[in-house]
Amino acid sequence: MNTTDSLVADVEADILATEGAFHVHGIYYALFSDADLARRRLAIRTADTVARVRAWTGRGALVDGLAVRPALGSVPKLFERCAWCGKRFEPGAPAIVVATRHIHERACREEFDRFLAEAEIARAQATLQIVEA
Repeated sequence: MNTTDSLVADVEADILATEGAFHVHGIYYALFSDADLARRRLAIRTADTVARVRAWTGRGALVDGLAVRPALGSVPKLFERCAWCGKRFEPGAPAIVVATRHIHERACREEFDRFLAEAEIARAQATLQIVEA
C-alpha cells in the first residue's frame, strides 16, 4: 500500500467516524452502498489534492499544517468559505462547525449566537401570544 492509498483509507475512516455510515460531507444517503461510494470518492479527491499541494510546495509538513481535509474538524479545508459571512478562511485559521459547515470562530460565531438568541426570543413571544389568545 503506497502513501496515497493509506491516506485514502485514513480519510475514509475519518469520515466514517465523524459523520457516521450514512452521511458524507453533510449529505445523507439512504443506502449504505451510495454513502460508501461517495465516501470513497471524497477520500480519493482529498488524497489527490494533498498530493498536488505537496508537489507544489515541496513540503509535506506544511500540507498537514494547512489541514487539507478536516471538513468537519476545527480547521476548515483549504480555500473553504465561511458559511455565515462567505469570506475565505486563512490557512490554519480556527473555526467552529455549525450543521457540518465552518464559520469563523470569533466574529461570525458572535453574530450567529445573537441570531439564535433573537430567534428564540421571537419564538417565545409568539408562543406567549398564542397562549394569551
